Amino acid sequence: AIIIPLDSKVIKDETKLDPIVLNILYDISVMVGYVTILMIAWGGYLYMFSRGDVGKAEKGKKTLISAVIGLVIAMLAGVIMNTISAILIK
Repeated sequence: AIIIPLDSKVIKDETKLDPIVLNILYDISVMVGYVTILMIAWGGYLYMFSRGDVGKAEKGKKTLISAVIGLVIAMLAGVIMNTISAILIK
């Protein structure tokens, strides 16, 4: 897995408004990725340690499914952000 530090920026030139907005969006998307990984781990924990309780197992499944859907949305947002930044940089 590739871990991108929070201090890495998309664009280093911060004299214009566009790079500042892109850097903020980039940082938000990185944090969303970290939260998604934590939610996948939490959902797996709930599912594994449900001890036969159907309610806890369902809660774990729902958490896992929601986290994976969130990860897909975050990845699509990253693709959209990269596309928009390529257009703005031109």
